[in-house]
Amino acid sequence: MPQSVSTNPVDIESSLARLMARRMRADEMLQTSQHLMAVAEGSQWCQAASYHGKALYAQGRIADALAMFEQAWQRADQLDDPDAAASRLFLVGACCMTLYDYAHAEEWCTREHKLSRSPAANLRRSLTDLLARGASQSGNLAGAHEVLAEFEGAAFNHFLLAFHEGDWERAVLLLRKQLDAARAPVCQSKWATARRSWAVLRASAIYAPKPSYISAKR
Repeated sequence: MPQSVSTNPVDIESSLARLMARRMRADEMLQTSQHLMAVAEGSQWCQAASYHGKALYAQGRIADALAMFEQAWQRADQLDDPDAAASRLFLVGACCMTLYDYAHAEEWCTREHKLSRSPAANLRRSLTDLLARGASQSGNLAGAHEVLAEFEGAAFNHFLLAFHEGDWERAVLLLRKQLDAARAPVCQSKWATARRSWAVLRASAIYAPKPSYISAKR
């Protein structure tokens, strides 16, 4: 049972680090993030709220999760914190992708991507890549090309775009390359963990059977 978090900034950061390590069960993540939301402020509150939404999502409470993600992004937007806003939308976009709700993933990512503020380069690239995946899976290949044009060579090296354009040999090579990079020992950061998860998700998004309807809209 997680204990209440003190208002000490060090304790708050420690608890956030535990959430980002992705080693908690959903019920523990739910309680820890709720305790954090009661004491954290600013960007720290946004982080806690996002992981609270992720815990709700893991428990199948999709509508509640999306509402919590909305609150987290709205707070980050009010703070005009591009890193907090982009990372929140990356998380909710990823959740939508796992539900095969590509249209909503694209919609969420576009919300931040179209703004003039600039998050850290790696966050911008991750958000652009996720937006292109949503567009590709929705059949909007022209839209995927358009957003990827921001980064030189991104469209050519985008595995899902190659797959949907029928260049399957290149798609397989690109996917293998991403899986090999994700397994590399140097991949220790939280963003590397996210990339490893996405590599598996990308493969499953292609080969797994699709549900006949999406429950995220209920």
